Amino acid sequence: MKIKNYTNFLKENINPSNNSTDVDDLLKSINAEQVLMGDVFNFNSEKFTDIETLSQDGGFLSKLNEKGYKRNNLEFSKDSETFLKNKSDVNFFLIFKEDDSELEPKPEFIVLQSKQNNGKWSSIKMYRVKDNIRNFYDKLSSKTIEISNSNNNYIYKTSNAGKDWTLQNIQNKNKTFKDIMSNDEIKAILSDGSYKLNIIE
Repeated sequence: MKIKNYTNFLKENINPSNNSTDVDDLLKSINAEQVLMGDVFNFNSEKFTDIETLSQDGGFLSKLNEKGYKRNNLEFSKDSETFLKNKSDVNFFLIFKEDDSELEPKPEFIVLQSKQNNGKWSSIKMYRVKDNIRNFYDKLSSKTIEISNSNNNYIYKTSNAGKDWTLQNIQNKNKTFKDIMSNDEIKAILSDGSYKLNIIE
């Protein structure tokens, strides 16, 4: 597994053609099955090139209502990014049965659009959600990293989009590498170039 220093990682991260969070992995996490919107809702989504426009379209909302469905608000993967900046740009919304509870979301479908390696947005696609949607959000917001130098390594994991990082190999805890670190603390350690960053997952 190739190790990158933080400066080089950030340089790569600025390039929009790089895509670190695999959309296929996100979809696999919910056992997603692609379906055609025309088959399910009798609505042609192919004329839309922007998912936000589709999500607000009166004709689309009417078709959902006719079939007894509703959608939630449009969501953006960037809202779940850690300081590592999941370069995958994914915009999506969920579709529920009309009478489903908002407290325990069990969507029937997810509609998403992702930025491709060439920097352009993909076509809008719809998938049947066949596993817990929480897996999808966990995949977006969880990261495990290794910070190392010639003497030691420190493995940190976040499950809340980088709001805090928890040390996994707790036996290596010291004054610098605490059991729980903030984004800013991690960035400060990596900024001087004496440590290398390896993204495990």
